Amino acid sequence: MLPRLDKITYDEVRDDLVAYYQTRGTRDLNEAKGRLIHIDAYFNGRRLVTVTPALITTYVQARQAPRRLDDGTEISGATNGTINRELSTLSKLLRLAYEHGKLQRPPLVKKLREPIRGRASVIPARRGRRRAERPASLAC
Repeated sequence: MLPRLDKITYDEVRDDLVAYYQTRGTRDLNEAKGRLIHIDAYFNGRRLVTVTPALITTYVQARQAPRRLDDGTEISGATNGTINRELSTLSKLLRLAYEHGKLQRPPLVKKLREPIRGRASVIPARRGRRRAERPASLAC
């Protein structure tokens, strides 16, 4: 007998994802659980059919927002790279639910733009070095 798709919760599919990683060994389980901590805090108890691109966007906004600790200090929100890793885990969870027949259609999970590190400082230096190494007959 097939389960009613509108009754399946995030928690049930989360357990499926952990079991999948344990069985396949395709990902470090501790790292995956570290990513799931933040996702769990937002999606626990929700029915899976309510996880929409709009809800995922509000999750991203919540992760980007600065937080206040108990002692009153404010810490900045998560970086785009960290959020993208969490979104990858969430996307895998949703695709797995789809593959197991627990979700009719997985929602689209769009990643954030991440800065390209180190590239801007390397290219001009390399370009200048190449110009200096050219023979005088080829100089501009």
